[in-house]
Amino acid sequence: MAHSPPKPLLFLLAALAALGLAWAFLLGPDVESDSEEEPAGAAVLDLDNRLDEGAGRPVPILSSPRESTAPLPPVTGEPTRVLFPLELKLELLRESGIPEVPNGPALGSGRSSQIIGRVADARGNAAEGEVRFVSGPNRGRTLRLDSEGRFGANDLFPGLSVVDVVCPGQIGARREVRLGVGQRAELNLGFGRPAAVSGRVVDEAGQPLGEAAVHFDGQLTTTGESGYFGFSAIASGRVVVEVTHPSYAPWRSLVSVTHASNITADRMRVTLQRGAQLNLSLLNDVGGPAPVELYIVPVGLGAERKFNWTKFQPVQMTGRQIELPGLPPVRVQVHAFRRGALSVPRLLNVTLAAGAESNVTLEFQPAPKLVGRVIENDRVVAGARVRLSAADPNAVASTVFGQPMGYLQSEVLPLLPPSRQEALTGDDGRFEFSAWSQASAWRLLEVENADGSARRRLAVGPDEREVEVDLTGAGLGPAGTLRLQLPPRFQGLPVELVVDGRPRDPFELAPDQDLEVADLPAGSWRLSARWWDRIVAELDLVEIEGLVELPLVLPQGAIDGQDDETWRRSGRPR
Repeated sequence: MAHSPPKPLLFLLAALAALGLAWAFLLGPDVESDSEEEPAGAAVLDLDNRLDEGAGRPVPILSSPRESTAPLPPVTGEPTRVLFPLELKLELLRESGIPEVPNGPALGSGRSSQIIGRVADARGNAAEGEVRFVSGPNRGRTLRLDSEGRFGANDLFPGLSVVDVVCPGQIGARREVRLGVGQRAELNLGFGRPAAVSGRVVDEAGQPLGEAAVHFDGQLTTTGESGYFGFSAIASGRVVVEVTHPSYAPWRSLVSVTHASNITADRMRVTLQRGAQLNLSLLNDVGGPAPVELYIVPVGLGAERKFNWTKFQPVQMTGRQIELPGLPPVRVQVHAFRRGALSVPRLLNVTLAAGAESNVTLEFQPAPKLVGRVIENDRVVAGARVRLSAADPNAVASTVFGQPMGYLQSEVLPLLPPSRQEALTGDDGRFEFSAWSQASAWRLLEVENADGSARRRLAVGPDEREVEVDLTGAGLGPAGTLRLQLPPRFQGLPVELVVDGRPRDPFELAPDQDLEVADLPAGSWRLSARWWDRIVAELDLVEIEGLVELPLVLPQGAIDGQDDETWRRSGRPR
């Protein structure tokens, strides 16, 4: 039978413990301290504001991590006792190789929006898959989920975007994301406890419409003769619903779905309006030979967003005439673009009527072109990818639409040709664009050969009409590696790394390893690092090209690890 220690001994032990705590307090706060001072061994920046000679500005200096503390225990090979990961974030501020311009916005500065999020599978675990931008200014971008189900990006165009969340073995989802200028959006999604949804599609007289295509959160079905449709499993959240039917205007809406709910047909009733038809004809064959690109958008702000305009952005007009049925009966703008030509007038306002046809004639006049040739080692390069981009696509779109900037947040709108044009060089190595210098005085010309082994970037000025791009010796531009020198450790260190908004798979750094991040685009970066509740480093400007080494001091808890009680409270087994 175990015996309890005598009470005097208990009091003595408590007194010794209190003395130990006081002594620890005098020596310095531990990682759980609420003190605003940095803990011993965890100071990151020596904020003595030393002046950069000749610059006269304060420069934060990283403390050296090689200062020894207590002797380290030997490396044991046992699982690490460090519970909390070192969280390192690197944000690219400006990539090297993008030319400077004498005035106006910086080239490449239009990608100012961010997104972060996490996707969980039906069991609540991290999902595998990707997030695809299917409509809006970021159409074509794909973000991969990491092993924790996280995703992100820091270089997106502002505006409304529609994304598909595609995960093998899961039901999938389609969501709308509003990306503000210089702001960050968040999209978190779980496929557990899905809802059941039923609905009915009818016309304005209340008669059922069969054969209507219903896209509900990315899933597709077709209505029967009685107009009913159903989905057995829809993920919770604010989902995108789109319904189309021949001769009727396409309908769209955002519908809120809750976990494990049952939306019945009496609550989900879709009424389609008889569509209008727009007939367009080409008065003169100026420009080209590329087809005419038509963009049809609603006029004004604040209108109810119940139509799917992405179907009409763009429409390719390859002949002299085109008929567009199934448009909503509202007032619209028609924008027509063609290489080497400018539509007159710049835009057309048309009022569409249900069940009626409207006729519009398009006229073009010659416009300045930007033509060029790509060579490498004195030979023309066929099949090279060429892109011409405005410095600020948002400003260009606002000017073209004749609407305030808020309009770009009110509809799902693509990038317009004055903002971005793309082409492949022909067998003669040549390419051709509309100059569009009136939309953006300075533009960024990016050229990459067919196998992606060489790239060149040039600034195109307002008066340039012909360029020759030589890829000889170009390569892919400078790259960089960041090596963070860590203090001596005797066990592994969990690390979570996010590079320019994109989470990478978490990993454990071996005791004898520094933290190295390779294959970074050379340029100016922002660095931040945290361990648990401590800011380990914050540097607003780190120039990375080639190998750059920086010392990084870890809190003592990231070296010694956490006790069994802390692990138990975290709910994670050791």
